[in-house]
Amino acid sequence: MNRDAGQLRGVRRVPIAAGKTTAVQFDLSTDDLGFYRDDHHRGVEPGRFMLWVGPDADHGLEGEFEIVP
Repeated sequence: MNRDAGQLRGVRRVPIAAGKTTAVQFDLSTDDLGFYRDDHHRGVEPGRFMLWVGPDADHGLEGEFEIVP
């Protein structure tokens, strides 16, 4: 798998009325962030991850987080 490819994780529909806001919390596990490395073992490596939250791939909020060794 291409490590740069986007992956859909933690899908959940949260209805929000027009003009309103709400807080949404979700957790990502190491299994959600893992991939098969060149040595054919699954794992998580340090690095920067981009995160998108929204109704589709073209709309919503964008953020990032980093896994440090």
